[in-house]
Amino acid sequence: MNRKVDSKTELGNIINLARGDRSLRNYAKDSGVSYNTIHMIEKGELNPSPEIIKKLTSKQASPQNGVTYEAVMSAAGYKTENDEAMVSEEAIELAKHMLEEENEHSFLSPRVIQSREYRENEIRRIKTLARGMVFDALFEKGIEFGVNPREESLYRLRNNDMLLTIDHGDIKKWLLTFMCTTGGSYGGLFYHDTLGRYMTFEGGKDIKFSWVTNDPRAFARYKGYEHKLLFRGEMSLILVDTDAQKIVSETYLSNYFLDDYSREFYIV
Repeated sequence: MNRKVDSKTELGNIINLARGDRSLRNYAKDSGVSYNTIHMIEKGELNPSPEIIKKLTSKQASPQNGVTYEAVMSAAGYKTENDEAMVSEEAIELAKHMLEEENEHSFLSPRVIQSREYRENEIRRIKTLARGMVFDALFEKGIEFGVNPREESLYRLRNNDMLLTIDHGDIKKWLLTFMCTTGGSYGGLFYHDTLGRYMTFEGGKDIKFSWVTNDPRAFARYKGYEHKLLFRGEMSLILVDTDAQKIVSETYLSNYFLDDYSREFYIV
């Protein structure tokens, strides 16, 4: 989000050093990170994710003045593998022993537990990427956004939901539901449930509802409802590619202004 970082001067200076004598646009091209994102980091207005830091310090980005991935991660307040290595072997062995004891008393086999944990971590990673893509798209469009806990209490939010306050034309609130998973396939009942839940909310010209999925088949199926849903409100479906880390497409299922599509707000 648009939050100031504690060590904004140090972090901004390090990224500026990594950029060196290149223009922002050239560094953006080399690193694959958007111009606005780099600009906001240098100004201290954004704490970059580890994924963005990895891009900014990659071989392709060619960071200058000896700037390293570890240095930027440290300035941004993240731990690196080197930091994790400072945990004593005794502590690591104790943790392993405790985990083994827990698994012994579990009804699930260690292999099943590990498989489930891996899948949960992967889903968490994929959803984090999807959210980051939405944030980056808003940054690139210069749209201010944030979170208002008071607004969140007005809706029956679930773990997959994210409610943003934004300032773009008529739209002041944006409720997104992230239906992204490993293999890119969610059950059809979940889509119908989400659609039904959205339909119970009071629509209006100031709020937009969006499903975000990484399942091309689901996107193609529901795209057939483009501008056909009997709901007077802004509702769209967004397709993301978490491997390529980009928003692929967005389609409107309904809008507040009925047949006037000129006021629709697209993220891509």
